[in-house]
This record gives sequence, C-alpha cells and structure tokens, in this order.
Amino acid sequence: MFQDNEYIGFVTYTQGKRNRKIPFGIVSQSYKQKAIVTHYSRKIRKNLIAIEDKRYFSHLGIDIKSISRALYMNIKARRIIQGGSTITQQLARNLFEDHSITFHRKIKEILYAMSLEREHTKRRDIRFIF
Repeated sequence: MFQDNEYIGFVTYTQGKRNRKIPFGIVSQSYKQKAIVTHYSRKIRKNLIAIEDKRYFSHLGIDIKSISRALYMNIKARRIIQGGSTITQQLARNLFEDHSITFHRKIKEILYAMSLEREHTKRRDIRFIF
C-alpha cells in the first residue's frame, strides 16, 4: 500500500479561539513532503518574524548583522553553532531543495534571496514568503 512510510507524518496545530486546535500544516516523516495552510493569522506572522528574522522589514534579503554574528560565533566555537539566514534566505534554500553546507550553495541562496526581495514587496506578498 504505502511504501517506506512516505505518507506517515505529523500535523502541526495552532491554538484558536476558545482553546480550539487549528491545523497549521502537515510534514511527512521524511520531511520531503509538506502541506501548509494558505492563511496565517497576523499574530502567527508577527511571532514568526520576531523569532526567525526580527529585521525582516528593514533588510533586502540578507541581514549582514546576523550573518556577522553567526560567523563570529561559529569561528569562536570552531564549528557551526549558529546561522544568520533571513526568512527570505530560508525560502530560497527550500526552493533549491539543497541543504548542503557549502560556500557555493550559500552564495546561490543569498543571490536568490536578494532576487526574491526585488520581485516581491514584503507587505503585499508576505503570504508568498510564508
């Protein structure tokens, strides 16, 4: 019927009014297949930005301050312990479907993130980004 558990996954929920659970998305066990709802409340968007990319509305796809901080911490630890990617960079990486940790992939991700930022306005197209 189903081979190698490709359709076994996890439903994620958010809390709605009167403590009702609202399905937020579905991720397969292998993380290769995802289904995400098309509407996010303002509260969820606000919290995602606060957690993932607090300077989201002030950068052009990359956040030099976050990249510099992560680079410093990674050099200090002599291994990768932090990332400095913006939400737009995370989107670019997911669109490439390449999660390798290489300098070449990171440069491609940065260039694509900047291209996405030029093509889409953050306030109008925020649902495209997430």
